[in-house]
Amino acid sequence: MSRHSRPIVLIAAMLFWLLPRAAVAQNVTDVVITEFGIYTSRLQSKEPSSLATTGFVNRVTDVKLVERTERICARLELSFGVTYLVVGTPAGATIELEMRTLYPAPGVVDPSGKRHLTTSFIANPSIGGSGFRSFTFEYAWEIISGEWVFEFLHRGRKVAEQRFTVATACGIS
Repeated sequence: MSRHSRPIVLIAAMLFWLLPRAAVAQNVTDVVITEFGIYTSRLQSKEPSSLATTGFVNRVTDVKLVERTERICARLELSFGVTYLVVGTPAGATIELEMRTLYPAPGVVDPSGKRHLTTSFIANPSIGGSGFRSFTFEYAWEIISGEWVFEFLHRGRKVAEQRFTVATACGIS
């Protein structure tokens, strides 16, 4: 073996050793919805997010399920959502999960007049760990009736979803 080919062999060996570990690092096989419905929580912070319709994402603590339901009677300050478990390998690895919300047609219209059919944000749960995601009606323009869908995407692949039926005229048959 020539003196010049040794570095190439060494680099090839290092890549061979590293590539399988990189592939295993974030192998998400499923996101299991463990609870869903109406929740209460305490606002911890508002973090800027260019993906979110409002321009920010709420970080919350003290999450409590109030009512297990897929039917949501919309009103200001009401939060609905899901708790979930990330399944995959290796346990404990931090992953990137896109949390996408699909609004019912024709979508929500923000104060600037822009129509939104979806909103999303990135979360970083760990494999084997549980998480929480929700939507809180903070502004009257967000409240629209119809089917809302919470999607969970890992590397562009949908791994779970939860559907809610949101109504604004509750108790009226």
